[in-house]
Amino acid sequence: MELCAHTVHVWSVDLDHWSPESFGGVLSADEQARASRFKFEQLRDRFIICRGLLRYCLSQYLAVEPVQVHFTYGAKGKPALQSSAGLAFNLSHSQNRAVYAFSQENIGVDLEQISDSTPYLELAARFFLPQEYQQLVALPAPQQQRAFFQTWTRKEACIKLRGTSLGEDLSRIQVPVIFTDPAQQSQQIAYGLDLALWEDCAAAIALSAPWHRVQCWQWCPSVPKTEILVPTQCRQEFELHPEDFWSGWLTTAYNVGNDKKSRQ
Repeated sequence: MELCAHTVHVWSVDLDHWSPESFGGVLSADEQARASRFKFEQLRDRFIICRGLLRYCLSQYLAVEPVQVHFTYGAKGKPALQSSAGLAFNLSHSQNRAVYAFSQENIGVDLEQISDSTPYLELAARFFLPQEYQQLVALPAPQQQRAFFQTWTRKEACIKLRGTSLGEDLSRIQVPVIFTDPAQQSQQIAYGLDLALWEDCAAAIALSAPWHRVQCWQWCPSVPKTEILVPTQCRQEFELHPEDFWSGWLTTAYNVGNDKKSRQ
C-alpha cells in the first residue's frame, strides 16, 4: 500500500467484531506477555486484536508479514518502527473502538467514547487551561459535553505527537474549544484535524506541519472472522485547506488548580 507525501491514512475498527484467535500467532513475545497480564478477558482480547490489526496495517505499507514488524518505544511508551522506512504511525482505542493513523511524518491520534457518566465540567475545571475552561462553559449546555471530549482529544493528540505524558503536558498544551480561534500562534507545535468516525466518539489527529489529504478506511472482518482481508478501497477521501486545521501550542507552565476564581 502506498502512502504519499503530505497524506494521512486513518483506519477505524470496532474491536468487538473480531476474534482474538486470529492474531495470537502474529504478536511478539513482549506483546503476548502484556496480554497475559490483563485480569479481564474482554480487555485482554481487545488488546490482542488491537495490536494484531496494527501489525496487519503496517505489513501493508512495509510489504512484510505481520510477524516481521518490529517495534521500539519512546521514553513515555510511544511505539514506533525499529526501521521507520519513512513511515510513522500512532493508535488510540476507547472501549471497543480503535483508530490507527499513518503518515510519513510524526503523528499523534486520540479517540474517546463520549460517556454520560463522565463529570466533564469537573475534569475541565481541573485539567483545562483557564481560557479553555471559560470557552467551554460559555457554550450552550447541550453543546458542552461533546466540546469537552473534542477538546480533550485535541490535547491528547498533541501530547502523543510530542511523545510526552498527560501529567507533563495536559496543562501546558492549549487548543481551541471553539474552532474559530486564530490558528497563528508563536509557540505553535501542532496542526490538528477532528475526525468524525462514530457518532458517540470524539477523535483528533495532530502533526507538526500541515498536510494536504486524508484517506479513511473502516475495517470490518470477513466471514469467517479468522480470515484477515485488508480492504484496498478507502471509504472516504478529502483534500485539506489551511482553514481546516486547528492549532495546538505550548503555553508557559501552568499549575493545575490555580486561578479558580476565573473558572467560577
